[in-house]
Parts: sequence; structure tokens; C-alpha cells
Amino acid sequence: MSRRRPGRRGWLAAAAAVLVVAAGASAWAVTRGDDTPTAQSLATATARRATLTQTVDASFALAKDGTSTLASPAAGTVTSVAITQGKAVKALTKLAGVDGNPVYGIPSGYPLYRGLAEGDEART
Repeated sequence: MSRRRPGRRGWLAAAAAVLVVAAGASAWAVTRGDDTPTAQSLATATARRATLTQTVDASFALAKDGTSTLASPAAGTVTSVAITQGKAVKALTKLAGVDGNPVYGIPSGYPLYRGLAEGDEART
């Protein structure tokens, strides 16, 4: 008697049977055990109204565009400012007060004084 070898259909049927058994075993392993849902702990806090603040440390130089340097005849503390932004300065206008004393200005493109040295000549 000769033994007959299983054909292609036999191998396919055996493979399908193994897959069905494996799928069933996997489904049983996943669904077995405790059916009660696990309770998750909740993170709660009491709401309250407050003002949020933030502090930032920074160093910078504050300067305004189109500024001019004014030289004062005396050192001291500026106690008043008598000029208005955007308004032209007229001759002998009070510009500011230094320690309560008025400082007047004469608008000019040329300095009203010059350092003299030996050999300088004046032109008229």
C-alpha cells in the first residue's frame, strides 16, 4: 500500500484550523478576568479668582528719537521743564529749572562760546 501525501487543500485546511484556534485563544485571553471597570483617580482643585503677575528682569537704555543734549551752566537737580514737545524754542525762552533757578536757551546752530588758544585771530 502506498501512502498518499496530503495535497494543497489539506495544508490550507490545517493552516485555517490553526488560525481559528489561535484567534479563539487570543480572544479568550484578552476578555477573561475582571469585568469591572478600573476607577481612575481624578485630579481636582478648587477654583479661585486671583491676579496673575510676572516679573521680568531686563536692562535697557531708554532714549527718545530726535533728542538733543542741553548743557546747563550749573550742576543740580532738574525741578521743572518749561518746553513743549514739537513746539519751536524761541530766543531767551525758559527751558527748564535747575534747583529752582530758571535756565534759558538761545536756539543756534553755532556755539555762543569758543575755546581760545594762543595765536587765534578774530574775524569781523
